[in-house]
Amino acid sequence: MVEIITLQSSATTWQELFNEVAEYALKNNLVKNGYKEFLISREKEYPTGLKYNDSFAIALPHADIKYSNRQCIILVKPANKITFNRMDDKNSTVDVDLVAFLIITDADTYSKFLSKLVTYFQDQNVQNLIKLGKLDIIANELRKL
Repeated sequence: MVEIITLQSSATTWQELFNEVAEYALKNNLVKNGYKEFLISREKEYPTGLKYNDSFAIALPHADIKYSNRQCIILVKPANKITFNRMDDKNSTVDVDLVAFLIITDADTYSKFLSKLVTYFQDQNVQNLIKLGKLDIIANELRKL
């Protein structure tokens, strides 16, 4: 089972959000030094915005497993929509409803869980819960995946 952490953020850019989450993760010993820098450089090179439909999008930022201390996902519901470049077209942007920071220690677990996660977020009921900010419900469901 993957630990799920939920956070709120008033960040207005993905860079601000990455700084907030990286500081939280480092302070709570979830990640190692260098996590934030790697996360930011990876996002610039391989964007993580994922558009599901005209009214829902997420971002799935992650760093190399060598920066992870504990396996977890940090779900962040931004107070403001945050613009990310899209993973399928890095020249296009999308405003995301949720950012799921994947902090994974095992590559096999990562790929399997990522596949389940992408499918899970396709559900319209899940999308509605996220828009309403019901991250506690989402976190409980994700713990069962």
